[in-house]
Amino acid sequence: MLNVFVLTEKQHEILKSHLFPKDGKEALSILLCGNSSIENRNKFTVHKIFNIPYEDCELRSKGAVLWQTKLLEPLLEEADKKGLSIFKIHSHPTGYRDFSIADNSSDQKLFPSLYGWIDHNILHGSLLMFPCGEIKGRIVHADGTFSDINMITKVGDNIKFWLSKENEEDIPAEAMTRNIQAFGRGTYNILKNLKVGIVGYSGTGSPTFEQLLRLGVGEIFVADGDIVEKKNLNRILNSTMKDVENKLPKVEVARRISKAIGVNTKVKTFHGNIWSREAINELGNCDILFGCMDSVDGRHLVNRISTFYLAPYFDVGVKLVADGQGGIGEVCGSSDYLQPGLSSLLSRNRYSQEKLRSAILKREDPEQYKELLAEKYIEGGQEESPAVISVNMLFSSLAVNDFLARIHPYRHEQNKNYAQMVLSLAMQELLPLAEEDFSSYEPWVKYIGRADMLPLLDMPDFGGANV
Repeated sequence: MLNVFVLTEKQHEILKSHLFPKDGKEALSILLCGNSSIENRNKFTVHKIFNIPYEDCELRSKGAVLWQTKLLEPLLEEADKKGLSIFKIHSHPTGYRDFSIADNSSDQKLFPSLYGWIDHNILHGSLLMFPCGEIKGRIVHADGTFSDINMITKVGDNIKFWLSKENEEDIPAEAMTRNIQAFGRGTYNILKNLKVGIVGYSGTGSPTFEQLLRLGVGEIFVADGDIVEKKNLNRILNSTMKDVENKLPKVEVARRISKAIGVNTKVKTFHGNIWSREAINELGNCDILFGCMDSVDGRHLVNRISTFYLAPYFDVGVKLVADGQGGIGEVCGSSDYLQPGLSSLLSRNRYSQEKLRSAILKREDPEQYKELLAEKYIEGGQEESPAVISVNMLFSSLAVNDFLARIHPYRHEQNKNYAQMVLSLAMQELLPLAEEDFSSYEPWVKYIGRADMLPLLDMPDFGGANV
């Protein structure tokens, strides 16, 4: 079973500030974490942080910290009510790189009682933070045994991954040699351990998939509900007229090409509406998300998944406007990098509340949508803009290279200056904007890292009682 743990850069800063006070002694924090599981993959996401006050510790030294576990009681009640995992994290100010004998004994005493208290079939764990900020972790099972957390992710302007030793060691495939030459073995190891979700497999989704496949990403989940049509043949890579005749789902093109290429990437596909539990569960369990779709409600949903499951989101948008005289008036597009808990596509004005309401109504009640659109009570959807493969591939590549820049920083400027990149081909101008240029409030930010819950994503569409 693969175990993945995720926190945001802001959460990391809060923890590091508390765990490494100027006195050089060990300190402790408790984390309430969301959790989700897909097949052989567990994902844990930081939802709330409770720093144990220094004065409430019985002993603090450079090599040990003792504390009263009664401080856990209110946290145990919340964890039990909401089905949250509990993680203990403490510092090793000396820089000692592993759990000590004392740590083992402490965890084996504490965690069996936590499993007895929390009435859910979920896992809990223990973490270490070192002075450099690196985190190492393990799952502590109900019987007191341990298993590694295979990957720990810090999501910020840069995306930092810490891999367990067993996940670092690998003999690369010959096909990946040039990728290693360009980005190094460390980045190769990161890519082969990632699960990436792509929503939409058409103009930008198809080349995004192709790039990630050939970069050596370990697992790719592709979601799209449409079939290949004649109008798609000018932009879906490797699609054929036979696919049109057979009414082949677009995602099956992805599955076919991955098998033909023969790389080691595991490809999983979903042909259907992403407003489903199956699709959301898969996307939430991903490490990285790419949005390659036009629908406003779909982009809104993926943005929400990003916040609940702490999955950084790269949104690709393309607009090609005809001038009505057989020419082109404007060719532009954008790549947005969205961090959980910060600005959203809505707060960045990528769409309006009215367009979102219209898109949701169109999906849920098409007949009423047509009636209201005819009566001009709602804002109608725009006509499809022309789609050209050279334009789509350019903006897909812009997003993929932004992703690479965040896991392997290569820009001369800091990544924080590139929260959004808008490129106009007509004007030959690239306009980057920083996160600070946008408003960051969304009502669902309070659910950051909440992961699985009832109702799913706190949306009535998925029923159940909120907890």
